[in-house]
Amino acid sequence: MALRLDSKNIFIQATSVVDGTDVIVFSTTISSSGDPEPIYRSIINQEAYMSKQSEVREDLAKFQNEAYGLQDLLITEVKANVDKDNEE
Repeated sequence: MALRLDSKNIFIQATSVVDGTDVIVFSTTISSSGDPEPIYRSIINQEAYMSKQSEVREDLAKFQNEAYGLQDLLITEVKANVDKDNEE
């Protein structure tokens, strides 16, 4: 009998802070299945969001890159675990 890790999910959340002001929160669940997950956005400060959209978009791009990087690591980790179990 053996336990096999078939999938793994991680929830991440980040806040875009522009000029010391919390503007928007980004969050997503990252899955080892490879299925794309939506990135949720919650505006904290509407005025700052409207005036600092280019900075917020830069932070969104950073968040997306971080999420994709973590997903790649999860997929690799789960695949390695499944491959290892198949060899045994």
